[in-house]
Amino acid sequence: MTLNDARIRRDDAHKLLADGIDPSVVRRAEKEAQISDDARLIAATRFMIDNDGALTFRFGNRHIALTSGETTELRSFLDATRAVTPKVTLCP
Repeated sequence: MTLNDARIRRDDAHKLLADGIDPSVVRRAEKEAQISDDARLIAATRFMIDNDGALTFRFGNRHIALTSGETTELRSFLDATRAVTPKVTLCP
């Protein structure tokens, strides 16, 4: 950060204080808005299927890429497990 940038931020903080607004609350709200924007972007790109039908998904910083054949096998497995209904027993 340059000295000029620091002075601009200081002046902005003084203006907020003069208006009765806590600058730390404003910074916190801006940071939370940025985090929620980042979270939406991450959620939107968590699962991707390319034109060949290959699935790629992400857990945090880890990426898993399946081939189109592996993706087909995974879909078959998920379809088969959806068809299975658990046996419900009542507890005495």
